[in-house]
Amino acid sequence: MSTSQPRLRQRTMLLGCTALCSLLLVSCTSGQDNRPEGAASSASSSAHAPSQQRTEKKLAAEARTAVDGTAAAEKLVESGVERVPDGVHSEPFLHEKDEYRLTVACAGDGDARITFTPAVGIATKSLPCDRSVVSERFVAPGSVRLDITGKGGASGMIAWRISKI
Repeated sequence: MSTSQPRLRQRTMLLGCTALCSLLLVSCTSGQDNRPEGAASSASSSAHAPSQQRTEKKLAAEARTAVDGTAAAEKLVESGVERVPDGVHSEPFLHEKDEYRLTVACAGDGDARITFTPAVGIATKSLPCDRSVVSERFVAPGSVRLDITGKGGASGMIAWRISKI
């Protein structure tokens, strides 16, 4: 009898723990929605995600096509496509005193701002997000930072390219 009591006690403890875990699991997954009124459900927001991704892909392709159409025979240094709200923030490796070309296109709504730090002879430029293309030549001062940011509620996609001339 002495060996059956510890086994009985172990089985009772295991059964009790299982019942408690089941109870907690059921209470955590009950159908109550404790989010504030007006908060989006994950089911409804995920239903819109494929549509948004298709739109972003379409805008990215339009911006990329606009930038790639100006590439000619220049040597690519760095390029990319980013969401306007995320912006472009790059510190490309450029050889001091070499000549480069920055080409940017924005597809979407609103405006974007192009800034070099330090300035490379190009004033801060505004770029409408209407598939317009801006292209600027500059001489690298050594290290440089490129920032392309959306203004206000701008949205869409930015394609950019730095080429060595």
